Amino acid sequence: MAITKIQSESMNLADTYAFTGTVTGAGGDTKPYFYAYKNGSQTGLSNDADTKYQADTEDFDIGGCYNNTGSTVTLNSISTPSYSFAPNVAGKYVLFGRIELLGGSSGDVREGALRFYKNNSGISFQESTNNLTSYSLRKVQIFSNIIVEANGTSDYFHMTGRLVFNTSGQIVSTSGYRSSYFGAYKLIG
Repeated sequence: MAITKIQSESMNLADTYAFTGTVTGAGGDTKPYFYAYKNGSQTGLSNDADTKYQADTEDFDIGGCYNNTGSTVTLNSISTPSYSFAPNVAGKYVLFGRIELLGGSSGDVREGALRFYKNNSGISFQESTNNLTSYSLRKVQIFSNIIVEANGTSDYFHMTGRLVFNTSGQIVSTSGYRSSYFGAYKLIG
């Protein structure tokens, strides 16, 4: 058996290499994406009913696919209902949101929930599990996220809050920090 000597050349990390051609399958893009919140609290919630979260202030909306108004508009050739995200690029997206629900007084709230909708059909439901049998709470905070598929031509998404209360309820958005918000971004894939 012959022993073969393997020679290696040392690589200098300062060496540069010229490259010509096309790289495929590298990198990716998370566009479009957005992050929005309501500038002020949202009052007038109906008891034990989903209420669309009216995130009217955008921190950013890269791609212009979020409608932060109270009426249907056309964004990137997609008819987009109020306070909805209608991505114009097909793919998988992460929807995320946080909602803070507040009752009229201490001991006024029984439970709360956050739900994501696709084309007006519920696709995710996250509820509080604090105390579902008696009215003993004042505030409920819920965070949720979900991976969804969008066709890039007509799908749209929105978020709702639901509060079970005795006297009144609101979605809180405290000045200075985002106690409620809604956002999304595209997965690279």
